[in-house]
Amino acid sequence: MGLYDLLLKQTYQQALKKLSLIYLRTGRKVTYQVTPEHRKESKRLIEKLAVSLQKENEWRPQEGEQCDRCSYQRYCAEKAEVPEPLPENARRPKGMQLLLPL
Repeated sequence: MGLYDLLLKQTYQQALKKLSLIYLRTGRKVTYQVTPEHRKESKRLIEKLAVSLQKENEWRPQEGEQCDRCSYQRYCAEKAEVPEPLPENARRPKGMQLLLPL
């Protein structure tokens, strides 16, 4: 939720006091209070993740429950016995660019 808060604050130039998630399957609504401490911790975690992502040179697949919904399975060494090669038109990023100014 912290990332959503920072993005909304950046986009609309005003801080929100509450954020809500509405689960579409169940209709359940979960509301979070946004405090300055919450923003500070969210920003710290995002910065830590960004630094970690910039240092990583190779990302290995990690099988988990998300795999059941992934359309990449046929290319994945974790899910396919003999993975298909990536299509020629698959974008291969030359680097990483973080767009959220922190």
